[in-house]
Amino acid sequence: MTVYVKVYYQILCKVDVTLRCINTQLTLSSQEMYDHGFSAMEKSHQRSIAEMKATHTQEIDRLRQDKEELLRSEAHDTQAGTCHSVN
Repeated sequence: MTVYVKVYYQILCKVDVTLRCINTQLTLSSQEMYDHGFSAMEKSHQRSIAEMKATHTQEIDRLRQDKEELLRSEAHDTQAGTCHSVN
C-alpha cells in the first residue's frame, strides 16, 4: 500500500508542477495581452486626437475664409453704396 501512496504522491507532485507552469504561462500571457491592449488603445486614442486636431484646423481655415469673403462682400457693398450715394 505504501508503494501506491508514494506513486500517487509523485503523480500529484508532477501534476502540481505542471499546473503551476500553466498558471505562470497564463499569467504572462494575460500581462502580454494587457500590455498589447493598452498599447493598441493608446495608439487609437492618439489617432483620434490627431483626427480631431486636423478637423479643427480645417474648420478654423474654413471659418477664416468665410470671414474674409464676408468682409470682401461688405467692403464691396459699402463701396457700391458710396458710389451710388455720390451719383
